[in-house]
Amino acid sequence: MAEKLTIAAAQLGDQGKLGELLLAIFGESLRAEEARERKVGIDTAPAEDTLMAADDFYFSQIDLMDCCFFARDGERIVGAAAFNPYVSEVQYVAVLPEYRRKGLGRGLVEAAFSQAQKRGLSHLKVNIPADFQAGAENFFAALDFLEVRKSVLLGRKI
Repeated sequence: MAEKLTIAAAQLGDQGKLGELLLAIFGESLRAEEARERKVGIDTAPAEDTLMAADDFYFSQIDLMDCCFFARDGERIVGAAAFNPYVSEVQYVAVLPEYRRKGLGRGLVEAAFSQAQKRGLSHLKVNIPADFQAGAENFFAALDFLEVRKSVLLGRKI
């Protein structure tokens, strides 16, 4: 572990790797969320489809790849962050558990900030899923994100 940690923008050869990493980190939580949605009658896409769609978005157009960043330990992808420039939103920040608390998450978000500024964006926002709220709120607060609103998605079968 910790061969050589680097952070860089995505390259064409990285296609498929964002979805795989997100699935490894968030898959279990997303499957639980999916089960809760189905329980109340919300038809939702499988977790695998949802997370692999991230690759479809960021790799569908060459000009979006600079909005996706990977942290690597040598050749191994150990973290990622991506922002959607159309809505000024950080959509993913993910670091494998054994690589957390090494500054990779901060480095990934700072790379996203830098690129967002180059693209002329004035702000970035983030929507934190409830399953990750406790740790993520502290993480983003340390990066000077301020709470704007809290929301809860409720559903009911009719």
